[in-house]
Amino acid sequence: MLDLAEANRIRRLLGPTSRLLPPELPRSAHARAFTVPNNEAALGIRVNLIGREPDGLVALDDFERYLDALESVLMTARRPQDNSRAFTESLRTSRHYRIDPRQSGLPDLMLTWDRSRPYTALEVPGHARVAGDAPGVRTGDHKAGGLAVFAGLAGHSVGTPMDSAEIAHHVLAMFGVGDPTNSAPVECLAV
Repeated sequence: MLDLAEANRIRRLLGPTSRLLPPELPRSAHARAFTVPNNEAALGIRVNLIGREPDGLVALDDFERYLDALESVLMTARRPQDNSRAFTESLRTSRHYRIDPRQSGLPDLMLTWDRSRPYTALEVPGHARVAGDAPGVRTGDHKAGGLAVFAGLAGHSVGTPMDSAEIAHHVLAMFGVGDPTNSAPVECLAV
């Protein structure tokens, strides 16, 4: 919030004449960190690092210290209705993958959501609170109990759980590749 307020201070002072200024930069240009498209299982956050991002704000010397503070605050996020934790773990990609953050295209911090029940609100005590319906429509997103619907898989009846590793063999068999009963690895080329 402070980053955004600081970035818009000049526009507020100029009032209507601020229309003479160039168009506003994307919000990420004003923030020390911003979310990046990742997936619904983990929140991806990228630091607006000087020398890596077009409008970097955080110096490399402050990178780890900034991430320490950000991680500390975000790991306090809770569901206000029962005060349960929002995130189960955090991962620093530069440490985990042993890469220089200046060369990374990954989020710098990934926070794994507690997916044990739906969210109707989220609160970071002393900082922010949001509430509303989640915009996502997916039922699975690579989590236990996710739903995949297929028609005509031989040997499986409706409602019978299936190990996700079996799906590839059945899909390949529909195209005449491999044997769905064979547990040997099947080589696939990405196209």
